[in-house]
Amino acid sequence: MNDIIEGKIKSKDGEFLSDTENVRFFCYILCNIDSKMRRYAKLEDLKKTPDSMGYYKYIDSYKAYMEIIPYNKLIQDPQKRNKILFDKLFNQM
Repeated sequence: MNDIIEGKIKSKDGEFLSDTENVRFFCYILCNIDSKMRRYAKLEDLKKTPDSMGYYKYIDSYKAYMEIIPYNKLIQDPQKRNKILFDKLFNQM
């Protein structure tokens, strides 16, 4: 994040990024949440997500939202969110 804010990163066209001082960051870490990751989350003062499956934190100094997501949550959430739609689409016969 520091390199982006300081304009040290180049775009795909090879030009340095500009106007990066007010960039907001969204950081997602996909991993198995084991005891080591739970200790890290506690040490870094991350909060549990409402469903208690992951952790999140907002880092003011970087304007960054960080979330630790287990792979099964990544799969389950869209399935739950879209269940009614898919039921209606595929059960119309």
